[in-house]
Amino acid sequence: MIPRNICREHILKAIDEIEVKGVPMGRKPKKFHLWYKDKDYPPKYVVSLANMFANGTELSPSFFSGGKEVNGFLTGLGFQVGRKKEASRRIQAKMPVTKRQTKHNERCGECKNTIIEMLRRLYGEVKVDHKVKVSARLQDYVRQPCYAALKRIISALQNHRGYKDFVKAKYLSRCDLFIPGLNAIVEFDESQHFTSARKLTLSLYPSELSLGFDMSTWEKLCDIIDAKDNDPEYRDEQRAWYDTLRDFLPLLSEMNPTIRIHMGDFKWCSLNPHDPKDIEAFRDNLMSILPHGEILGSKITTKLNIATVTIRSRGKYTNAYRTELMAKVLQKIGSSIDAVVFPAGFYRTKGRPSTEIDRFVQHCKSLVRSTSNYIMVVCFGIDGRSTKDQIAVAVGSNGILGAGRKFHPTAEEAGWVETANSADAEEMGYPRVFEVKNRRIFLAVCYDGFGIRHMGLMNPGVDIVFDLVHAFYPQGEEGSGDPYFARHGFAGAPKQWGCATFGAAVFFNRHIPPNWPTGVMWNQGNKSTKRWRYSDNPLKPYREFQVSCKTEEALIRVFKI
Repeated sequence: MIPRNICREHILKAIDEIEVKGVPMGRKPKKFHLWYKDKDYPPKYVVSLANMFANGTELSPSFFSGGKEVNGFLTGLGFQVGRKKEASRRIQAKMPVTKRQTKHNERCGECKNTIIEMLRRLYGEVKVDHKVKVSARLQDYVRQPCYAALKRIISALQNHRGYKDFVKAKYLSRCDLFIPGLNAIVEFDESQHFTSARKLTLSLYPSELSLGFDMSTWEKLCDIIDAKDNDPEYRDEQRAWYDTLRDFLPLLSEMNPTIRIHMGDFKWCSLNPHDPKDIEAFRDNLMSILPHGEILGSKITTKLNIATVTIRSRGKYTNAYRTELMAKVLQKIGSSIDAVVFPAGFYRTKGRPSTEIDRFVQHCKSLVRSTSNYIMVVCFGIDGRSTKDQIAVAVGSNGILGAGRKFHPTAEEAGWVETANSADAEEMGYPRVFEVKNRRIFLAVCYDGFGIRHMGLMNPGVDIVFDLVHAFYPQGEEGSGDPYFARHGFAGAPKQWGCATFGAAVFFNRHIPPNWPTGVMWNQGNKSTKRWRYSDNPLKPYREFQVSCKTEEALIRVFKI
């Protein structure tokens, strides 16, 4: 699928690159040509090259289709695409650059791109054109419990129109999408999938087979559409058999039911993957067509990708520096990150945070919207009035999702810090608890992590705590207790509430301790937090990297939970 963030400017840069370096062997145009300034270029190679300017790498031609998909994409950006014999007419006519006038149809490439981005927003990582090794031959399933059902189906297909030998491949081709968080594949079903042969196979499915689509709807569509593909003459039976094997994945492996999306059901490209309302509309639409929503929908325990950003600072920074650092982190962080956690006091204001929060939030919104990495929410702290105000905010592409003020100050802060009335009090009209992919997240400000246990608070139904910590100083100085904080704050909160805690802090004028944990899950029973060791923690990042900006460096750790 063609990434949606490729724009006309990237296409023009690709054309300029071709003018300098030419077209490699094997990438010359075959049927169709992109016409620009009386010259022709290979459409597929141009888009592949344009991805390098949009996303940093040349897009493999196996990730998207030639013909209708790439041609529609380019004409949608105002370019002219046609066959070689049409060149003289196009050049002579000097057609003006206009948006595509063609009628929307089920093969719209933008619809597929929109669905992919929506699924990333909901479930995290989505692998396109993914290889799942599935044998196409019946004899390879002799030892499988579902062999009898598969044999009945292939026999019925062979008798349908008399074509016996339609299994030509050893293994099925790559699936359209694979979602690791769901452990399920997604297939885009266009009209050619709704045939009399397909209806025949559906009628023979065993009752124990779970499906990621509504069978009765698919059977009705087979009657209504009744597509016929006779190239080759047995193509309908072949496609129905291959679709059957993908549907049988829950019985053939440990995968969840195969999800099928009818591409003619809705104009998917009308939705905006950056708009929470459209994301919710997509989710509702998906739930309406999935009979097993309890497996694939709102109740599924999807994996979250959480990035913690711990900062090493030389002590001199400004709000502008911090914004630049945030921009670099978000650009570098990689795809499919659901939440990013920055430290408390990331920004500072002379007055109350409310006087400048709109500016900080606007910067963050712009960064989230501009990145192509599908980040859903960014959390950071704001301190105001010389730390009298200490709040944490969670910001998405449309603004603030949640906010919380410190409710449990240290002994030194008592009487100085203006605290929240309670651990569940709203801040600026926003709740402390917010949701990401149906997981409820609690915002804690620094010593609030201790407060959860010290105050004996009951879990208010949250799945994760984000504890935004202020800072640690060189050993021997006041405020150097990073091990103490890890034991009683980061580990204490999970012990009290039975959920994971993720946090970040600033280390001023000292190195970040390599083993200091930024993601903690309690699994030590009644063991005292005083005796808890870093090695007891089961949460380990699957990725680490660093970003530098001016006087500060950020250590980013990415967890999956």
